[in-house]
Amino acid sequence: RRILDRLYGYELSPVLWRKVGPGLSAGRVQSVATRLIVERERERMAFVRAPYWDVTATLEAPDADGNNVAFDSRMVSLGGCRLAGSKDFGADGKLTAAGAKDQVVQLDEAQASAIAQALEFATFTVASMETKPYRRRPVPPFTTSTLQQTAGNRLGMSSRQTMRAAQGLYENGYITYMRTDSVTLSQEAIAAAREAVVKHFGENYLSDAPKQYATKTAGAQEAHECIRPAGAKFRDPAEIASKVPADQLKLYTLIWQRTLACQMADATGSTATVRLSAPAGPTEGEAVFQASGTVIEFPGFMKATGEGRRASAESKKGDAAGSVEQAAQSGKSSKADKKSDDNVSLPPMNPGDALAAVAVGADGHETQPPARYTEASLVKTLEQKEIGRPSTYASIISTIIDRGYVYERGRALIPSWLAFSVVKLLETKFPRYVDYEFTADMESGLDQIASGQETGRNWLTRFYFGSGEGAAQSADEAHAGLQQQVAQLGEIDAREINTIEIGDGLHVRVGRYGPYLEDVNHLDDEGNPKRASLPDTLAPDELTVEVGHDLIENHSGGPRALGVDPVSGGTVE
Repeated sequence: RRILDRLYGYELSPVLWRKVGPGLSAGRVQSVATRLIVERERERMAFVRAPYWDVTATLEAPDADGNNVAFDSRMVSLGGCRLAGSKDFGADGKLTAAGAKDQVVQLDEAQASAIAQALEFATFTVASMETKPYRRRPVPPFTTSTLQQTAGNRLGMSSRQTMRAAQGLYENGYITYMRTDSVTLSQEAIAAAREAVVKHFGENYLSDAPKQYATKTAGAQEAHECIRPAGAKFRDPAEIASKVPADQLKLYTLIWQRTLACQMADATGSTATVRLSAPAGPTEGEAVFQASGTVIEFPGFMKATGEGRRASAESKKGDAAGSVEQAAQSGKSSKADKKSDDNVSLPPMNPGDALAAVAVGADGHETQPPARYTEASLVKTLEQKEIGRPSTYASIISTIIDRGYVYERGRALIPSWLAFSVVKLLETKFPRYVDYEFTADMESGLDQIASGQETGRNWLTRFYFGSGEGAAQSADEAHAGLQQQVAQLGEIDAREINTIEIGDGLHVRVGRYGPYLEDVNHLDDEGNPKRASLPDTLAPDELTVEVGHDLIENHSGGPRALGVDPVSGGTVE
């Protein structure tokens, strides 16, 4: 693995030095990770926001004691046609073919306001009330990858901070080894976890039988247990509170909670969905509203993880800790859509019940571009694509930040213009080596070497020197090696590689002293394209054509003359 990384880096990095800039590096996993982040930014740059409207109604219904309980509902269809939501729009801001086929209704502000006004004094009739049992199972104990994701989401810790804190806990004997793909618990650990559950929460929170978890990740290296508190008797977080730094205590508490939770009973309750209809006027037809709620009657393992009495919307995804990275992958979901998914307790209702509206209002939304990666969501994506090893993700992310390919804004990972140039060169000249499937196949090859099915020398020889049709198992496997591809690279137009098109004659150039903006449609007095510096705080997706023209107009041509010094007669710039 180490030799492979050196062959990759030592051959490709010099190409970057010559054509992009000195001090850069290409790596088997870091280049792919950078490409993921750049591709997400490209999607954001191409995204066109689309407005859409719906109507919300706050209704009241009596509870079991006869007291009126208010709950929120949202209109889901009008005149028999479903209302358009964020999922019905494409990246171009238009309704997708699927949305058009379903005959969805896209309301504008005037229509939504008129419907809200018409419904203000209307009677809402319960059309259906569906109640289902709810059960949620605990997730497996931590691996290196899931620990980094959950610590990022819940504690706001970077992958590097997480691994540093875990290293400290391991060295002091508080947790087991923190570099593992396994979710397996030893019998000693299962006994210790169940003992701790009984001590802290009581026997009724214990699962009926000991639970053992199986690793589902392809190619997992299960040389170690999962990450858990060390020893045959788990230390409570309070016992080590005075012995470890605050970040280590937070991480230990997270590990302790997760390990106990995996031996606890399922959380149970009920979910309810109510649909109500109301007349929206003679031209609009019938409006259908919907409200849903989940009530946790027995929290089970949620008692240990501190997730509260009510299940949140992310419970449907299996792990509440994954809500942030789910949002990061979700694409066009809007805050308003998320709000409609918030689960609340609903009062009892029966079909035919008539309810009055407390308030009805038009609610405007706008589709959102795909969310940028966070460290947690990037780790999850790399693991899903089987790229790299979880134990190396923290160092990979640190490397692409240190190289200047990526920077952080809050928790979001934003690519620099330098990263655009590097990825563009690799995609155009070495597409095979930043291909996600090819990189995953390399991991598979390395695993075959580790299991004795392949010899390292032969595998590395094919990678570096290539495999002709005679050496390859099939014609599809025949390919030129890395050495040959670099040797036969030919001329690379550095100017073209370091140019990123924005539109309307604007493009970003990555130069020796950093990126700058050029407008080829407007020339200065010397006949050269007008240029302007790019603010460090301006993310690539924020550089629209309008913003670019404003920068060229107000910040091109170098320093501006502010006046003349009355003493020296010199120009003040």
